[in-house]
Amino acid sequence: MTAPTEALVLPNNVGYIYGCWVRGSYMAVIDSVLEEELARLRALRERYAAEHAALPHGSVVIKIKSGHRYAYRAFREGRRVVTDYVGPEGSPQARQLAATLEKRRKIAGEIKALDADTARLRKMINVG
Repeated sequence: MTAPTEALVLPNNVGYIYGCWVRGSYMAVIDSVLEEELARLRALRERYAAEHAALPHGSVVIKIKSGHRYAYRAFREGRRVVTDYVGPEGSPQARQLAATLEKRRKIAGEIKALDADTARLRKMINVG
């Protein structure tokens, strides 16, 4: 169902949302649900941000020395790039670091998605 194009006089407690006409009490319920979802997203973002801050940043770099491959963690400190030795390329420490850095990248993506969802919800709440 589409919204009518001509002007229509309705009682104050009736509105049009998501393809159907609803009464005012339903609008209050929808607003309440949107507010709850916004609070949930904020709490989830705080949790993700704390976890993101606790994980190391940077990337795994493989360097070859004397024919052997070694893993290093490369990251920035100010303008400098710092490399810390991790171990041989296939070592458990190198695999663990790679998994940890990948987890940090995924959390950063989740935070970005949460920010987009939060902005969209704020627009929906502030429309009325």
